[in-house]
Amino acid sequence: MNTIDISSQPLSVIVIGAGPVGLASALALKAYGLNVLVIEADAEEKARPGSRALFLHHDSLKLLARFHQPLAQRFFEKGFVWQERQTYFSGKLVYSQKISDERLGAEVFPPFVSLRQSETEKLLREACNETGINILWEEPVQSVNTDKQGVRIITNKATYYSKYALGADGASSQTRNSLNIKLVGDSSPGTHIVIDFISESSPYQQKRTFHYKHPQLEGRHVLVIPFAGGWQVDLQCKPGDDVDWMISQKGLRSWLSNLIEERFLSNMNWVSTYRFNQVVAESFVDEYRRVLLVGEAAHLFPPYGARGLNSGIADADVAAQAITLATVSTSESRRRGCIDDFDLSRRTAAIENCRSAKQALNVIRTPRLIDKAKLIAALLLSNIYKPSARWLDAAPYGPALTQKRFPTRY
Repeated sequence: MNTIDISSQPLSVIVIGAGPVGLASALALKAYGLNVLVIEADAEEKARPGSRALFLHHDSLKLLARFHQPLAQRFFEKGFVWQERQTYFSGKLVYSQKISDERLGAEVFPPFVSLRQSETEKLLREACNETGINILWEEPVQSVNTDKQGVRIITNKATYYSKYALGADGASSQTRNSLNIKLVGDSSPGTHIVIDFISESSPYQQKRTFHYKHPQLEGRHVLVIPFAGGWQVDLQCKPGDDVDWMISQKGLRSWLSNLIEERFLSNMNWVSTYRFNQVVAESFVDEYRRVLLVGEAAHLFPPYGARGLNSGIADADVAAQAITLATVSTSESRRRGCIDDFDLSRRTAAIENCRSAKQALNVIRTPRLIDKAKLIAALLLSNIYKPSARWLDAAPYGPALTQKRFPTRY
């Protein structure tokens, strides 16, 4: 096994994980003038299973363009900006909004882009190659250890030393586990079925549609959201549902035929199930302030509101700033303080994201009487009071965090 010591190089950082947050982290670090090495467990062309992040917010696009300027135009060209959103309640349209062409044309960045995570990763990998970032593939990390001097990372092929490292290795983070940092929070009851459809042209790519209590789906909530080259269906199962049957070939055709035209059912590309997690790492940094956790290594949120990937990109930006400042600090206390600032800022944002997600879950899963009352009141007022209709549309996503409260939106 090789031993590779990059700790003697000025401003050197290792990023563990080459998912979208890891790649964004590498680009952020490089943009601040740091030397970066990325280590990834999987092969470069390995297809990541499951339905993953689809949505990049305006603020995330701005950050990515700051990391590598050409990314903004590339995401705009590859991504999809749907121009209408609709919300229904028991089959009745209660809210509809179109994004005007004037607004799209006036913005330097679009309000969002929607594309599959595999495409997002491809664009980020290309940017890493262009900026000279080295990515080592098929090197699963076995352990991460820290001391006052830096970080030691052992993979299946080598041992690496560096001054700092970013753990961006996802929900099952070996970095977090090696450092004995726990996730705190809970998982909401109930299962969601997520299906990706691939098609270059279909009526389901024209608008984002959310149904409260879809009448042809026995009152289940369902979201249909477009992305570049297809669309995704997210069905909220009832407590007594036989999920195994519902994701079987016969079961899928049975309930999807009430939502999707028969001619498009053969366009199913991926089917998966998930539960809502709302967990945050008890600390985003190790005891020596040498490893910083970002993305799903640090927090897990429900997918509604696209908090996971977008907050991970914000994590990457703040982490890169913190390490840059730490490396030029004139004392150990100031160095640690820079890393602690990252921990406080991003952990606070993650906790707020969890709270926002729980507010959303209280609406779409209605576990409490007060939340049911809010839905009924908003529905009754939606015809005469536009804010009520707007609330029905926005409630499944929870309140957004604002730039006024945090350095970055998510």
